[in-house]
Amino acid sequence: MSDPKDKGNTNILDAVELLSSMAELNVEEIALDKKERAAEGKGGSEIRAIRRRWLDTQDKQKTADAVKDTLRVVHNYLKHIYVKDKRQLKDVEFQKGVRSIIELADEAVNRIDQCGMILSRGKKISSLSETREYIELQSFYKKKILSKFQKALEEEERWQEDWGDKAEESVVDIEKKGLRSLETITKDRDYELFYMTKDNGGTYYNPNLARHVRLVANFDQLISTFEGEDPLVRVKLIQDHEAHDLAIFVKEHIQNIADQWCHECKKSPEQNVNVSLYQAMMALYMAANPRNQLQRTTGKCSIAYFRDFHHYLRKALHDIQYLELIDNPPDGSNKMGNLILKMIHGLCEGIYLNRINHRRSISFLYGVIADEEEKLIPTKGNYQYLQVWNKALEIHEGLTLELQKHPSGPLFKVLDILNEPHAFLSFDPLGQDNYPQNYFSATLFGKKVEMLRMPSPTIQKKIDKTEIAPEFVGYLRELNEGAANRKLFVFNFQDRTSWKEYHRSNFLEVYQRDAEVRWHFWMCTFPKDTDFYSQAEEYLKLDDANDFMEGLTEQVCSEGECGFHFFLVLDREMIKEFVQELVKLIHKHFFGGKKKLSRKNRLDFILIFYQFLILKLIENQKPTRVAFMCKDGVDIGATSLAGFFGFLRVLASPDEWKDSEVDLFIDMLMLPALLIRERPVDGQRLHRTVSMLSVLAAELETNRGKILGDFEKLYEKGTFSKITLESLV
Repeated sequence: MSDPKDKGNTNILDAVELLSSMAELNVEEIALDKKERAAEGKGGSEIRAIRRRWLDTQDKQKTADAVKDTLRVVHNYLKHIYVKDKRQLKDVEFQKGVRSIIELADEAVNRIDQCGMILSRGKKISSLSETREYIELQSFYKKKILSKFQKALEEEERWQEDWGDKAEESVVDIEKKGLRSLETITKDRDYELFYMTKDNGGTYYNPNLARHVRLVANFDQLISTFEGEDPLVRVKLIQDHEAHDLAIFVKEHIQNIADQWCHECKKSPEQNVNVSLYQAMMALYMAANPRNQLQRTTGKCSIAYFRDFHHYLRKALHDIQYLELIDNPPDGSNKMGNLILKMIHGLCEGIYLNRINHRRSISFLYGVIADEEEKLIPTKGNYQYLQVWNKALEIHEGLTLELQKHPSGPLFKVLDILNEPHAFLSFDPLGQDNYPQNYFSATLFGKKVEMLRMPSPTIQKKIDKTEIAPEFVGYLRELNEGAANRKLFVFNFQDRTSWKEYHRSNFLEVYQRDAEVRWHFWMCTFPKDTDFYSQAEEYLKLDDANDFMEGLTEQVCSEGECGFHFFLVLDREMIKEFVQELVKLIHKHFFGGKKKLSRKNRLDFILIFYQFLILKLIENQKPTRVAFMCKDGVDIGATSLAGFFGFLRVLASPDEWKDSEVDLFIDMLMLPALLIRERPVDGQRLHRTVSMLSVLAAELETNRGKILGDFEKLYEKGTFSKITLESLV
């Protein structure tokens, strides 16, 4: 196949994705575009940028030109193949792809024509099916391409048989509670819905979307090999290295108990739970064996062995003998019973302590973007604040540009899901190789606190049917069996006002009240997807500073109805008083007491407010471990943890950042999305985090003593001067 960069083959993947987007246009999308364009200059364009980039309800010609340009790209691509690479026309899979693209073009043109009256504000535009671009594309396809096909497509594609005969779901239901857009998939939004079913057993995607996924994935495979080495191939090696390192960490963490357990097993009768534990340990040792790393073997590799370990550990956690030991704790004379509990809980804790070093992964990240632009990797040394923020943005830009040249990681992950029977699927982050990670410890209020990123420790087959991940329960039991002051404090950034995330949040909020865990596990929910957090919809024009601050205070203090949740033992009156004083100080010191706040000001204000409130809650409860959590810990959880690290670093010292600190910051921001979802971290989350830190650092640089002196009145004396940070990776 020819090089996709040749003239006749420019942007074919983008063209296919645009056609898919056009084919899904509906009245609600047009109305939304009109509304957001009316808010242009006040944040509307930023919101709209993630939707239909080709749709312009204020300029009908611009929209028509975008459609015609897309048709022209497809036409040029086919001409290029016809002239320079006719051998592709003999490939049956290529024939299927070409026919599907033409069908998609027909759908797109018909849909735009149907919406013509709306696009032109009542004045009908010419039919796109009558344009020169469309007619010439159809003519070339029928007269040139079809005549060269060596093999007629006599039967429907298997993927159409799988999906095309299914009854269409209610359009209203799909639009309200479904996955409609191919862009949603390539941007990796709401992918968890592919793992779940509705109450009636139906899926959250319709056959049309499934067809588009398969079409684009097919063309990704056809033309990707000529873009150079795909970095996602290298990601597989890194993922295997990570599994190998995690296996070593867990093995070493449990080694002493494991030795005692093995010795005792020789004297005790065989028990089913011990069989599962034995299988788990054997798989763990195999995963930790360097000879089983992917780069050294053609057989079973470390990541596969670690999955086996996880499977057998879960089997032990569900074993009736283990559950009986939980219900009736063994006394001191039952040595084997006590060792079984220590083994299982210790293995669970090892997964949650996870302190593996990402040095190899960071090197890989820098290597991927090195070809884009050498300036993205500054000389090693110390960094000023602005250099740190710029480096993060430049690395993200370089990574995004590089990955755009290759097949979409999220797209192929969704394709894998579509190929699995839905009866065997569930949204289970831990079961899908997404493990927690301890990154750094911070000395806060005279106590060392470990900070980790974690996905939601829940499993869902249906959106309203949630269960706790058994490994998380085992980890909490290990905390409970240890010293009385061992406490896990989770900051949950899921949106409990959303139908997609309410059940996960509510389940954990209720679970923390369980008598078994209530003194060792607390959780607060801070929403990061509501209209107020994004200052969208009715809050878009909330530029009066007093109204905004009053609204922010009300959001926090009203809790549930606005998405916030605080655990039962927390003093609500203390929170209210603290919030009222905090918003005044943030307004005064970071926004100059302005009467009007721009949307960017308000977005920064909210995120700065979150950091100080998190710090106050840590002071109040003094946990030993703090976790930053969202549904998968990949975007919101990762950027929140990195943002809090940056916040503490800015408060702790005005000194330049060491190279190791910058790498840790980049690690927390970038690697979860790259290694777990095979894509860059969400750009909006990243930019907002960096923007908040920029405002914070800039103001502290000019008036550090006065600002910290005023804020310290809200905390214990000497709080900021005693902060220290230490990497755990």
